[in-house]
Amino acid sequence: MSINQELIDRINKDGLDMTEALLYCFAIEYKLDVARVTDTFVNIDNEMFYRINLTDRDIVSNTLKLKIPLFSNTFNDKFSELIKELKSRGFTSNGHPNNQVKYSVINTSNEAKTAFLSFYNEDTDFNRLVNCVVSYYERTEMPVKLDKFFNQLVGIEYDSYVNNDKFL
Repeated sequence: MSINQELIDRINKDGLDMTEALLYCFAIEYKLDVARVTDTFVNIDNEMFYRINLTDRDIVSNTLKLKIPLFSNTFNDKFSELIKELKSRGFTSNGHPNNQVKYSVINTSNEAKTAFLSFYNEDTDFNRLVNCVVSYYERTEMPVKLDKFFNQLVGIEYDSYVNNDKFL
């Protein structure tokens, strides 16, 4: 795991001190007492630069979260690939194009990414996983949200997935 290069580029572009900005990001990422961790360099005059350039407010929990993840993870790219692949197959936030539901099931939340990362590893066949997700959302009448799918159902669905497109 390494520091996200996109975050480093953003810090440089915004003209922030690298060490201070990364300490600030670390405190936000691990939900530490930001004032205590950053009391030597964050003050009333410059706090807004760190907050505006590096964080967003999470409306649900009413806390600050990083705009760009602190760490880069090669599997995060796979999650992005999964979402791109689903979009290319016509998926919307309401699911499969032939099985749209009245609530949102597909999202790119941190919970969905974390759930994906808890299942996905180097032994996982990415194409089979995509087909498994497509199959589930195509045939299920009331599908669960993507994060719940990866937390609870993906193991069963992935192991039992059979490609029905093969002709004998």
